[in-house]
Amino acid sequence: MKSNFTYAIFISFVVFASSMIYSQDFNSGMGDTEFTFNEAQIPCLTFAQREQIKSQLQYNVQVLKQQNNLAYRCQ
Repeated sequence: MKSNFTYAIFISFVVFASSMIYSQDFNSGMGDTEFTFNEAQIPCLTFAQREQIKSQLQYNVQVLKQQNNLAYRCQ
């Protein structure tokens, strides 16, 4: 009985270890996940989108100041 249990543990370990061999395989068929540099220097945001984000951030800072919820104090 003890030897059957030992064999079962050993076989489970071999199966698990063989499946883990491919976990670090870089050519495992995940597709092209390589970082591609933006050579054309195309901006991700338009100027209007950037200004909208900045104004939303300023508004959020004002709301947090009114609620006294800022994590730091501006001096």
